[in-house]
Amino acid sequence: MSAQTFSYSNQIIGSIDCDATLVKGRGMALAPRLLVPLTFEMIALESSPQADVGLMFGNITGRVVVDLAGGFPLNVEAYALQRIIMKGATKQHVELEFPISPFQVEAIEKVRGHSEVSLTLQLKVSYTVLSQGAAAKVGFLPFLAVVDAGVAPVFLNLKVPQSVWTTQVLPAVGHGQHLLFELPAFPVSALASLGEAFAAAKRAQGMFDAGEYDLAVGLCRTAVQPLRNHLKKIKAEVGDGTAADWAEKIGEATFEWLTIVTGKTHGIGSVAAHEGSAGRFSRLDAQMILTTTIAVLAYAARLERATQS
Repeated sequence: MSAQTFSYSNQIIGSIDCDATLVKGRGMALAPRLLVPLTFEMIALESSPQADVGLMFGNITGRVVVDLAGGFPLNVEAYALQRIIMKGATKQHVELEFPISPFQVEAIEKVRGHSEVSLTLQLKVSYTVLSQGAAAKVGFLPFLAVVDAGVAPVFLNLKVPQSVWTTQVLPAVGHGQHLLFELPAFPVSALASLGEAFAAAKRAQGMFDAGEYDLAVGLCRTAVQPLRNHLKKIKAEVGDGTAADWAEKIGEATFEWLTIVTGKTHGIGSVAAHEGSAGRFSRLDAQMILTTTIAVLAYAARLERATQS
């Protein structure tokens, strides 16, 4: 547990506790978020002889700073407490959500190794000081006067254990998920014609596993390009029919689809020209493109084998 108190006029008015083992992820790859649960305790001010003094707690704002990968902040949207406390103390459980991109998850994983993840919460809690005089009533209702207002800073240092990070965070933000592709066996005669495309696809899978998503997409374009002429040759060997018609058109159609998906791809087609760039394609982008590319190669190999039978 990590706890931090905050004060007003030398009086403690609240504390925030966090159990780092309860940190988790949410949203998968489409909307990944880091969830940090907090226990927020609100403590009333000591009353004066003239009036009861209380507090109205408003919003929690701030960010969490990931200390790994050079350090970067994740901002949280304002969380509304909206609690008034005149006497005693009360607790409220809060779950703050910090959007985190797939690239930031990858950055953490590249340097984390087998260690914990260090987080620093830098939060601000807004509050308003209220006063209720003994005779200050409107009808039968007490009249609360605003005395003061402010923002209390809270800092928490968290150590998220490796086991928590790998079981509660990474799977829930879509990291490390792979699809298993079963490729048909390539006959020896197919290796000469599909060798370049197949080799590029294997390299694309390797780049994907290494988190180099831009390079993986570029290699998918490289893998598909030679299939256009190759599939035309299959069409000529197969003759007329549905499979032959598919073979004649699918190479060009797939290449055009990749061009649309990747945008202006003049530089992407050349792996050498693409070295060093990063951040253009996410893990989900690369996974979708790689899935389609491997499926096309697998079917081309099947047609090739059919022409040899």
